[in-house]
Order: sequence, then C-alpha cells, then structure tokens
Amino acid sequence: MSLREATARFLAESRRLDGFMATTPEWIHVPTYLALAGHDRIIDNEATRRWFDRVAARERTLRLYPEAHHTLEFEPEPSGIFEDLATWVLARCGRTR
Repeated sequence: MSLREATARFLAESRRLDGFMATTPEWIHVPTYLALAGHDRIIDNEATRRWFDRVAARERTLRLYPEAHHTLEFEPEPSGIFEDLATWVLARCGRTR
C-alpha cells in the first residue's frame, strides 16, 4: 500500500506541520513514545533521533524495529509493535496487561 496522489492542500499542510514540529520539541512535556523503522526509506532516522533528543519530556521512550519499514502497522507481523505500544500506554496509566 502506498500513497500515489495527494492534493495541493495535503502537501501544503504536511509542509506546515513539518515546520511546526521542527521548532517545537522543547514544548513537549508529556511522556513521549517514538517508534522507528530500521529500514525506513522515507524519513531520516538520525535527524528524527536528534529531534527526539530535544523533546523536553522527562520521560522519553524510543523503540527501534530494525527489520521494519516506514509504515509499522503494515509490517507482516505488527502485533509485537502494537503490544509494545499498548504496554507503554498502560504502564503510564498504572495498569498492566
């Protein structure tokens, strides 16, 4: 599955969001979870890690899925990825699975 067409509005809003995110990691103070795909050909993982290092939240979790590609939920076996995220969220709610 891939996106092959986009409206001008979609592209403009995507660009606007990119600019906003680049300048605001210091404003993020809530627990933050970032999942990266090891074989991502769309985003720059190293630049994303540098951005993530600037997030102001005291609690930051970065998970790397070395064999995964850009869209994690479309991986052949995404259940482990979803399980990791659910476990992280539930732990912040004071619950376990």
